[in-house]
Amino acid sequence: MSSALLAVSASTASDAWAVGFDVIRGEDHSTLMEHWNGKAWSVDSSHVVTGEAAEVTGVADLGPANAWAVGRSAGGPFLEHWNGSAWSQVAIPDPGFTPGADESVSASSATDVWVVGTTVNAATFATTAEALHFNGTGWMVVPMQQPGSNTPAISAVTAISPGNAWAVGEDIGATSDIGGSTLIEHWNGSSWGVVPSPTPGADPALTGVAARGPSDVYAVGSSLPSINGGVVQGIILRWNGSTWSQDTDPTTGSYSPLYAAATVPGAASEWAVGTVSNVSLILSHG
Repeated sequence: MSSALLAVSASTASDAWAVGFDVIRGEDHSTLMEHWNGKAWSVDSSHVVTGEAAEVTGVADLGPANAWAVGRSAGGPFLEHWNGSAWSQVAIPDPGFTPGADESVSASSATDVWVVGTTVNAATFATTAEALHFNGTGWMVVPMQQPGSNTPAISAVTAISPGNAWAVGEDIGATSDIGGSTLIEHWNGSSWGVVPSPTPGADPALTGVAARGPSDVYAVGSSLPSINGGVVQGIILRWNGSTWSQDTDPTTGSYSPLYAAATVPGAASEWAVGTVSNVSLILSHG
């Protein structure tokens, strides 16, 4: 049996979750939850989803007795909660919702949890960006602004406070000679709205976002040098409190997509992970 871990989150040095999947046979998977107690990792099997392509893609650890995880399988998306002793599945308020493939769950507190992704209209089959929010009592659907095309892909979210969150992805179907554009949306406490962002290269995709504070947010991803192809390059964009701008990627020139971002609010350092020339890559700044 082979396994893969796709996401990790920690509330303290002695409480962390890493999630992903075990391969049973071919595309037949079972979800995988591993917990760190400060000394060792152990597999938690209190709730396992099995089936074609079943996997847990994101996790937000709020404390020893509170964590949220999202995933998907051929049977549809699922949402799970950890109460300190077991994982259990929680109903998703929109049956057409699919969580983003990357850092799609984030929380600023136990009463402010976001999951982002897309939903499909069962009648028209139109795809729209959508978010789910937990206010400490229940989950509800929160519409996101539709970008210029009918094919948005929201991949990742970071929650800073109840009145401040960012979600990133790609406007795949944007009318553009560079094959789409980056997509960044902001939550201001009452609604989500698209915020203009640089689109370096061609066919860009943002897959991770993190914040050190309201005026220090960064997003990572990848793009091609041009519509004619080339070596995949990393993207780093930065929010300074008023505008998004392109930041320097130190691996420029190599195959170097970036997949995820992480930091601690108020901390001096920030991190991004990806690959460079097919070898694992970790970037640190600050």
